[in-house]
Amino acid sequence: MQYEIGQTYQFKFAQLIRSAKYNVRSKQERSAKKYLEGLEELAALILAQGLLQNMIGFQQTKGKRFLDIIEIVGGGRRFDAIALLVERKLIDPETFDIEVRICSVSEALAKSLTENSGREALPPADQYRAFTALI
Repeated sequence: MQYEIGQTYQFKFAQLIRSAKYNVRSKQERSAKKYLEGLEELAALILAQGLLQNMIGFQQTKGKRFLDIIEIVGGGRRFDAIALLVERKLIDPETFDIEVRICSVSEALAKSLTENSGREALPPADQYRAFTALI
């Protein structure tokens, strides 16, 4: 099956791979202590709340044939956090659904860069107000 570019589909985690070529976050950064600590927190949040934001990826091909494998270019931290949960057997990769917006291979690097740019952390005062409201 060929997936339509620009559309969002549900995939099983087992159908996804993290793009080595088109994801802008370096392998060195992903092995840094700060990244790994943040991954623990993100994994816990995903386990508690589910996946709240879709990933971005493109469909792999072999020759002219479309494969049922999606290469993730946006949402790599979410992918890594879910992989951690799979490794710990806290979720099943064959049943865990993930929304992925399909892009073309030619858009992949730009999408990855865009998703990793322009982010701003929530100010502590806003976090405090939100947690107070939850209590």
